[in-house]
Amino acid sequence: MVKVFLSHNHNDKPLVEPIAVRLRHMYGQDAVFYDSWSMQPGDGIIAKMNEGMNAPDFFFLFVSRSSMASKMVQLEWHAALMQATSGNCRIIPVRMDGCEMPPLLMQSVYIDLHTKGVERAIHDIESVISGSSTFKPSEEQFENLSFHLSGNPREEMKVKIRASHLLEPHLDFVLLTLNNEDELELRIQGNPMYSIGFNPDLVVSNFRTNGFTFTQHGGVITPQRPLLVDLVKKGPAELKIVALLHRGDASEYRPIPQTGFWTAPNRPLIEEFGVDIKS
Repeated sequence: MVKVFLSHNHNDKPLVEPIAVRLRHMYGQDAVFYDSWSMQPGDGIIAKMNEGMNAPDFFFLFVSRSSMASKMVQLEWHAALMQATSGNCRIIPVRMDGCEMPPLLMQSVYIDLHTKGVERAIHDIESVISGSSTFKPSEEQFENLSFHLSGNPREEMKVKIRASHLLEPHLDFVLLTLNNEDELELRIQGNPMYSIGFNPDLVVSNFRTNGFTFTQHGGVITPQRPLLVDLVKKGPAELKIVALLHRGDASEYRPIPQTGFWTAPNRPLIEEFGVDIKS
């Protein structure tokens, strides 16, 4: 039975956990050492880590700013490096953000989760372990983008679109609103190259609404660089935002989750998956 060890920092769990679950489905829970199921309350941390590090075949080091600052992660990959020098373990770094790779691992081929995304990373991890190119879509859903609304709907509001972990190069959005074109103006901060359009009477999940489309050309969203959009009220009507949709490398627009507690009308639309826009 193949043995896999996933070394990561707890701050990166939102991204690591879907990958761990996928590997569990492929190889079985006993084959994948992941602390959330491999360590139970009352277990000794060091003893369990020693058990997990007992001759793993593959040691996947999830490299991020958080993990590189973690003493526990450092202890784990240093121990794996000692085993690798004897040919008993293969270390595969998984790059999660823009931090530098540890110099001792620079000669290793790494999996680029940061720019390639979750699905490609899972495919590459599975290929490293089994040599197979078989790939099946996951039911687990990782959301890299989220948005936050702030401001006063009677005056002006702001939208901050953030990436939690990965670089997002596809900046194509639809802001669903109950406002008409003459009641709302969108302005993307930073004066980038962008295009804005308006689509009235969109039908989304059997709900009729309006949509402001906006696309930034040549830019990216990263965890350190969000996209900021001003929503300027042009008439007497309040700003009424329903949801924000994003089109990545797929053909359909999908809603991205909203953070914070600002209440929008028709809030359940934000939680819909696989939204199909029809005019």
